[in-house]
Amino acid sequence: MKDKPLKTISLEEVIDKHIGKLGTPKREAFENELRLDLLDRKKTRRKQVVLY
Repeated sequence: MKDKPLKTISLEEVIDKHIGKLGTPKREAFENELRLDLLDRKKTRRKQVVLY
C-alpha cells in the first residue's frame, strides 16, 4: 500500500462542510451557541477566581 501524504484543511473548511457556510441558518445557530458557551465559561472562571 502506497503512503499518501495527508491533506491538511483548515478548521473553517471543516465547519463549512459539516455545519454550513457563513450566513446559513444552521451556521448562525452554531456561531451563536459557541458565543454563549464562551461567555458562560468566562463567567464561571471569574466566579472561581472570586471564590478562591
